[in-house]
Amino acid sequence: MSDSAAVRLATVHLPGDATPQPALLRVDDTVVPLGAAYPRGMVELIERWAGADALPTVGVAHVPLSSATLCAPVQAANIICVGKNYADHVKEARCCAGGTG
Repeated sequence: MSDSAAVRLATVHLPGDATPQPALLRVDDTVVPLGAAYPRGMVELIERWAGADALPTVGVAHVPLSSATLCAPVQAANIICVGKNYADHVKEARCCAGGTG
């Protein structure tokens, strides 16, 4: 793709589609859907990333950005957090509740 520096990746929901799909957001305010090439979504696109020249955009219709809904970039199955200061919060809660912290 000759204008690869002028695109951004996004997950979009287009009218008539059942599920969101990965897409290219172009500077001309159009969306190039990539769901046919990456049916598992953005994670699959990232896993198979080989650079902008490898993205299958030839023959794919551009859709106006105004007709698309931007979604979370990646649909997470699990969110894992680490509470580094958890013990401090437990002590603080005990003190505030009249405990002996």
